[in-house]
Amino acid sequence: MESLTIRDATKEDIQTIADYCIALLEQHYELDTNFKPNDKARESYFSFLIKAIKSDENKVLVADLNNCVIGYALGEIKKQPPVFALEKYGFISDVYVIDKYRKQGISKQLFGELYLWFKKKGLSLVELSVHLKIKVLLKLGKKRDSNNI
Repeated sequence: MESLTIRDATKEDIQTIADYCIALLEQHYELDTNFKPNDKARESYFSFLIKAIKSDENKVLVADLNNCVIGYALGEIKKQPPVFALEKYGFISDVYVIDKYRKQGISKQLFGELYLWFKKKGLSLVELSVHLKIKVLLKLGKKRDSNNI
């Protein structure tokens, strides 16, 4: 792959990332109608992303291929409930790569950069939630072709 860079998102990337956020939301909706986006979803994502790229508690990364954003990832620092000794943890809320570039290791690179950021922030726990239907699809895919996931 030519000239792929994982970098921090800038305000110039926000429009594209917001579009990808909606695409990700629509993919979730296809699996589960509880994830139906509302009429203000894109606008809400846009506002959130503007704040997130400036925040010390969020990390928005993009996969940039020859000055074209082909994917993104969002990591957040979250607070644990007060019953836990560990006060904060990392949470990976979004990872998205456009169809054309999937299964080329780009998501893995985005995850890797988020993990490094969490580590630099002194966090020892990173969480990620995956919908049950996606887990089932991944298992089916691994059984079918374990080298293609």
